[in-house]
Amino acid sequence: MLDPEVLALLRTRAASQYADLFVSFVEKEVRAYGAIAELGTEKTSYVKLYVPGPRKVGAYCYVRPDRGCLDFRLPIEAAEGCRFAAARNVQADNAHPVRLPLTVADALPEAHRLARRAAEEAEAA
Repeated sequence: MLDPEVLALLRTRAASQYADLFVSFVEKEVRAYGAIAELGTEKTSYVKLYVPGPRKVGAYCYVRPDRGCLDFRLPIEAAEGCRFAAARNVQADNAHPVRLPLTVADALPEAHRLARRAAEEAEAA
C-alpha cells in the first residue's frame, strides 16, 4: 500500500490517462522490491524511489508524473537498445540521465528492468 500523499501526488500530477501507469509502477517497486517511496521537496511534484536500508546514494528513480516520465540513476549507456528509454543531454553532475516516458502500458516492463538495474547499482555503491 502506498503512502496516501504519494498516491495523491501520482493521481493528481499525472495526466488522467497516465495516472494508473504511474501508480502501477510505484506500487510494484514498493510491493515487489521493497522500494522506499518519498515525496520530493515542497516546490516539486515528483516521487523519489530509494533502495531499502542505509542510503549510500540518492534515489535510484525520480518518478515525474507532471512530466510524464521516469528518470533513472544509470549511466547513459543503459539506454542503449531500449525501446522507450533514452539518454538525456544533461549536465555532468546530473545523476539521472536516462529518461523513460511512461505513456503506454508496454513501457512498464522496460521501466521495471531499468529500475532493477538502478536499484542494484545503488545497493552496490
